Amino acid sequence: MHNSKIDGNKKIIMVLGMHRSGTSAIARGLQTLGVQLGTNLFSAGFDNPKGFWEDKDVLEINEQLLRQLGAAYDSLSLLPEYNVNDPEIKPLFSKAIRYFSDSITRNYDIFGIKDPRLCRLLPFWKEVFSYCSCDVSYVLAIRNPLSVSASLIERNNFETEKNYLLWLVHVISSVSGTINNKRVFVDFDKLISQPERELNRIAVSCDLQIIPEELEIYTKDFLDNNLRHTRYSETDLLKDVSVIPLVKEVYQTLLALSSEIQFDEEKLKIKIKNWEKELTFINPALILADNFFSQISSKNQIIHECNLRIIEMNEQLSGKVEIGVSNSGNTLQKQVDSDHYFKKSYNKKGRFCSFWHQIDEVYKQAPGNILEIGKGNGLVADFLQKAGFDVSTLDINPDMNPTFHGSVLEIPCPDRSFDLVMCFQTLEHLPYEDFIPALTQLHRVSRKCVILSLPDMKPVHRVHVEFPFFKFRFFYPHLFYRPADWKFDGQHYWNINNKDYPLKKICKDLEMINFKIINHFRVPENPGHHFFILIKK
Repeated sequence: MHNSKIDGNKKIIMVLGMHRSGTSAIARGLQTLGVQLGTNLFSAGFDNPKGFWEDKDVLEINEQLLRQLGAAYDSLSLLPEYNVNDPEIKPLFSKAIRYFSDSITRNYDIFGIKDPRLCRLLPFWKEVFSYCSCDVSYVLAIRNPLSVSASLIERNNFETEKNYLLWLVHVISSVSGTINNKRVFVDFDKLISQPERELNRIAVSCDLQIIPEELEIYTKDFLDNNLRHTRYSETDLLKDVSVIPLVKEVYQTLLALSSEIQFDEEKLKIKIKNWEKELTFINPALILADNFFSQISSKNQIIHECNLRIIEMNEQLSGKVEIGVSNSGNTLQKQVDSDHYFKKSYNKKGRFCSFWHQIDEVYKQAPGNILEIGKGNGLVADFLQKAGFDVSTLDINPDMNPTFHGSVLEIPCPDRSFDLVMCFQTLEHLPYEDFIPALTQLHRVSRKCVILSLPDMKPVHRVHVEFPFFKFRFFYPHLFYRPADWKFDGQHYWNINNKDYPLKKICKDLEMINFKIINHFRVPENPGHHFFILIKK
């Protein structure tokens, strides 16, 4: 055990709340009160483009602890009882103490931590803070369960019923675990609409003061309505017959607490104890539900792997597959020299407009690291690197000086290596029988998102009208367009909307690889480039 203690004047502010409840916005708001969040923060992602504000070390400890307890971040059943001196838990307890005594509280007077997993692992962390003699205050994030569920459906494709139960387990654990401690309840919707008022409530509860300059940065540069994609009222929740009564009761109580409505403390404690009893009563059903969801997840993975295997076997039976080569039977080789990408004929105005859209889509996803397939002239990768993104490149032509020299059919990177994989105007340079194997590789090395663009040969008329205070633009197709045959022209083997390659076929093949198409569009300034924004299911 680590023997060093910490000065008792050190403050810890812990943000507790269910996933998708505004804990990130609240954690970032703590900086307006002079609270430090550390420098080893988890990277922003497509689902939280302005940052999670979670310390990587805390997140790692929480994940390891959940695994030791036979659980995961989305488990419904109550965690088994444990002691920090248990042989499996003690190393994590020591690690947490070392982390706070060496890395954090010796460098900061006031430190904040946030991770939704903390709600369920609160007993562990309270032991850590007790050992370290820290002064701890709690900020409990509250958000309408309907909004939380809608966000989880969009991000994780969770079932609505599971979302409500997850909300209950996280919220009741955090509320019961902070009885008799300094705490404040903050409603996410109120934080968005009245940030200064809500931050002032946190400041009063935690004996801190707002820093005006930081408040201005927070309200002007960080907060915006895009942080909240859905908003439901208390009335919406009460009217929804699919929401179990306990969820409604808990939310109404916490909403009142976030509005500073006074409660009799003893009556509130009794109410919370009754909530805990109800969770304990239904725990056998929650265990059964966890097993059920685990089996579904395993079977879905098996189905996905079988589908990929079937594709591979079909290709082998047709005599098309050889390891290390294209399914067409030819070794993949460069089609153009590196100077091709710097010729005027290549770098037309429309292509530079596509570059802008590529960069814009990357900014929207806010990935921690990126892999670009097909380096081209390197303009996009170079810009993103100078903008602070961690970008790697892969190209089959070593003269392009890519990070990785290799084929998109055998990407030399481990599974789930990159938050975002981007592949622009590249896959059409492979025979179409290589399209699905290439997509499988993109799916394999990406954690969450793939941005793809492909050539679209369907001609369109473009209309763009702009006035000082009004503008609109749209496409409309040629009325008598008939898809034409396409023969390999030395570069492209196929294009969208040529004969045998309609857009529906492309979309179907993308979804077969377990991608969800969250958006696809043709570049307004260059409609020959068709973008697809893909999220792994």
